[in-house]
Formats: sequence, structure tokens, C-alpha cells
Amino acid sequence: MARRSPLVGCALLFGTLVVAGALLTPRASGGSRVVDVQEHDFRITISTHHLSPGTVIFRVANHGPDAHELIVIRDAGRVPLRSDGITVNEEGLEKQTVGVLEPAGAGAVRELRVKLSRGRYVLLCNMYGHFMGGMHSVVIVK
Repeated sequence: MARRSPLVGCALLFGTLVVAGALLTPRASGGSRVVDVQEHDFRITISTHHLSPGTVIFRVANHGPDAHELIVIRDAGRVPLRSDGITVNEEGLEKQTVGVLEPAGAGAVRELRVKLSRGRYVLLCNMYGHFMGGMHSVVIVK
């Protein structure tokens, strides 16, 4: 019986994992990628931080207890703050804004469909003090 190189076994395992990952990745109709977003007071967690370019549906669940919004911006460096030093200057981000979900209360589940090209994006909540409190997360599209 011929012995197989450990390298061949690793390559087979890697190939199997890649195929399984592709099959298990949530997709909506039309090939859109679904990314689960969990909003808690002062943190946003997402099911993946790495995406391929194309249409993405962010499925956003607010675990409260406060109302939360979701703003998706293309990252161009520092996020500008308003004069209060606590909230993001959304007007200064108009050209970078990819999508917005207006505030919704605890328990709400909503979807935001956006088209993302290659680059770095920030998901944030801009309710008073939430961004500065840590309610933001990064997504890399490549």
C-alpha cells in the first residue's frame, strides 16, 4: 500500500473545508450574502469580518435595551465627530455612507441591503454616546 504525503492530506482537508464553507455561507435569493449583525449596548458583533465584493444583506438584531441604528460607511481614516465630541458627524460622511437603518427599539430585527466594492467599511451606531462607547465594527471586502 502506497503512503500518501502529509501535504496531500492537508491539501484535501483544506479543499473540503473551502467547499463546505461555501455551501454553509448564508445566501439570500439572487446570490446576496447575508451577514448577521448583533447590536448590544456599546458593541456590535458581526458573523464575519471578511467579504467578497457584491451585494450584502446585513440582518440586524437589536438586543437593546436601547434603540440602535446602523450606519455603514466606507472607511477613509478617522471618523469625524460633531462639536459635542460624542456623536459622529454624519453630514461629514455623506460621500462615504453606503447605507443606513434608522433607529429601532430592542427586539427589532431588520435588514439593510448594500452593494460593497473592495475596501474597508465601518458599521456603527450613532445614538448619543454609542459610537464613542464602542458600538462599531469593521468589515474588509476583498
